[in-house]
Amino acid sequence: MPVLVLPDGRSMTESAAICVLLAERHPDAALAPAANTPDRADFLRWMFFMSSVIYPANLRFFYADRYTADAGGVDAVKQAAVSELDRSFAILDAALGGRDWLAGDRLSLADIYLVMLVAWHPEVATVPTAWPNVERLWANLREHRVMKRLNASHDMWPA
Repeated sequence: MPVLVLPDGRSMTESAAICVLLAERHPDAALAPAANTPDRADFLRWMFFMSSVIYPANLRFFYADRYTADAGGVDAVKQAAVSELDRSFAILDAALGGRDWLAGDRLSLADIYLVMLVAWHPEVATVPTAWPNVERLWANLREHRVMKRLNASHDMWPA
């Protein structure tokens, strides 16, 4: 579970909320489009889409036994989760058509969040052919110096 300890000692959970808060508290880092720009709407849209649709689908896949009382239903839960992931990545792939980034004309936390979710896809080898625009963004970020450092310490995808 992602947790951010705030300066006053309180803990904050929920990955998308943490990302939005960090972007707001550090505007100089340009982690998201500014609140008063048109691109902010895309940033919020995609952050909440990914955290409310894709993230839970990953949880259903990796913890399928928590989502059924029928021991024989685990495979069906996993299948449904992969189908939801695939539909969701198709939506993101279409959104990335003709664009380099999900929100505006520069990298944001929405793109980094997407990379994390792509790396968790249970059939990640299908990404390049199934969603070429998502793969293009992911390939660019796999080469980004900060993302390379993060991957080296967190092993999110094969180097």
